[in-house]
Amino acid sequence: QFGPTASMSKSRKLPDAKELFVYKLLENIGLGPKCYFFWPSNGSTKTILIGTEGIDLKFYTNETTTNSIQEKMELLKLDLISRILCISDSTTNSGNFG
Repeated sequence: QFGPTASMSKSRKLPDAKELFVYKLLENIGLGPKCYFFWPSNGSTKTILIGTEGIDLKFYTNETTTNSIQEKMELLKLDLISRILCISDSTTNSGNFG
């Protein structure tokens, strides 16, 4: 929202280039939204803000059933890309929609 304060940045690690790469990879292969990277104006080198364009989200749980072939294919793509790229929070990180 307003970015980090100087005191918040002291305990943070440097940004993970792999995460930025994955965002752009998913965007370019059509599995992720258009994404943008921003650096806060306070000059911190330990913070990068990631913005994404709006996307339509559908949430699935273990109890969700679907007969739609298209939805099954989307879930299969998500599962495969998560395994290939070792993305461990694509289905459990419900508070961060990137």
